Amino acid sequence: METGLEKYLASNRISFLRLTGIKKFLFVNVFHGQTKLVLMELKLPVIGVAPVDVKRRIRSVKSITIKSELGTPASEEKITGFIREQELNEVFAFAGINEFRSKIVSIPKDDEEIDIWFLENSSKILPQTDSDDNFVYSYEQINEDEDNRFFLVTIARKDHVNSIIETFDKINNCTLLNISPFPLSFAGLKEIDKSDSDYLYIQFNPDSAFYTLFTQKKQLYTGEQFYESSGSGIDIGSDAAEQKYEKVFREVSENIKIDSGNLLSEGLVTFAAYNDTENESIRKAFSRSGIPGSFNKNIEPAVSFNLPYVLHLQKLFEKNDSLINLIPQGQDEENRSLIEKNITNRILIACGGILIALLLLLYVSENYLNGKIAQGEDALLEVQGKLKNVERIENENQKLAQNLIELTSLKNDRSAFAYLLKSLSSAVSNESFLIGVNVSGNRRNIIEFDIDGVAFNETEMADIIKRLEDMDKFDAISLEFANVVERKELKANNANIPASVVKFKINGSYDTD
Repeated sequence: METGLEKYLASNRISFLRLTGIKKFLFVNVFHGQTKLVLMELKLPVIGVAPVDVKRRIRSVKSITIKSELGTPASEEKITGFIREQELNEVFAFAGINEFRSKIVSIPKDDEEIDIWFLENSSKILPQTDSDDNFVYSYEQINEDEDNRFFLVTIARKDHVNSIIETFDKINNCTLLNISPFPLSFAGLKEIDKSDSDYLYIQFNPDSAFYTLFTQKKQLYTGEQFYESSGSGIDIGSDAAEQKYEKVFREVSENIKIDSGNLLSEGLVTFAAYNDTENESIRKAFSRSGIPGSFNKNIEPAVSFNLPYVLHLQKLFEKNDSLINLIPQGQDEENRSLIEKNITNRILIACGGILIALLLLLYVSENYLNGKIAQGEDALLEVQGKLKNVERIENENQKLAQNLIELTSLKNDRSAFAYLLKSLSSAVSNESFLIGVNVSGNRRNIIEFDIDGVAFNETEMADIIKRLEDMDKFDAISLEFANVVERKELKANNANIPASVVKFKINGSYDTD
């Protein structure tokens, strides 16, 4: 009988990442003062991340811990050496951070412009500092009810995120696809058990335990509990080891009680990630700690050790576009284009293989037909039938070739629109924003467009037109209209937006060459 976790991990839906055929993923778990590398391999990446027999479908190839800060020459050298040792020609990496803040935000369902809502309320979400540029945030929807949608928001220091990005920019053949807190990947566990329960997730790291409590009331509590010692000299399975873990469980329980003001509920479901060699000690410590509810329901120890990475992979495969990702949008789009290229190459190779197979079939058929003709007039009718089959195959070959041309054209058109949007966004400053972009015409090498936007003043609007005119790709830039409107007409409550703004519409054309 399948457990809830097994059913959740057994999803066979095709996704964007599965189409790439990538089998190995590098997870980089960034702790304070050290970095953990885990290389995960999917044996059947196209049909599922981790079906019922998890150990047979997904495995940890190798993991190491680097005892130095990420971004130092020593850490870069060890990551490069790890990639070289595993003979990886192309690496797709996911970084997990343990220095972050999280909160749950509820937004009414009738408010459909979620991105605009977060933009206008960012000052309420981010910590109050001298500069609004010190932090970055990202969000994903984790639940909803009849009236509201609930979003998990993660906030991290911008310099911390940039240091991770800069580190991987220096590593050859390595693309960083996602930066998010691995400990929050457990939010997907909510889908395992549809009953109203509180969920406690604990990840045992070398020197500390990171915990997260997600309640049925849509409340979130996170924290980190450090061990009194690193554990050196404590035998695995000994009474001392059990006492160490029991103390961690008790202190986590007390911390949650202080933060939330409530005791843990009797229906609590606890999941823990730890090394399988510590399984017996941790299970005994939990049973003696007094924490109510169930613990690691039907999860094998080997799976528990890789649980953060398995859950993160599953979320990436199911809904990569709507997950928390602290990588800036522009760079994320560039990384996505690399994956699109990977998919396109696979399609072209597959089509090429089909064409070669058809040509080989034609060659074999022709020789076969010639042999039949040589046998006499009695085989002539059969030969004519074969020739019709050959003609049909040639027509199908031509159709496939035409489809290849159309696929290439579609890819180029998509890239052209992406570069148009990127160029338009570069013309907008902090004192303006775009409301909509409309493509009014698309002829050979030229995209005709119009944009609707809002500027804080007429000077900023004029600057937008000048920036567009100064760009080589734009031509025929003209202002269709500009009206002064009140902020309330935009339904914007952000205090940073002036009471009166200029709403405008600009026409122009874009050269895709």
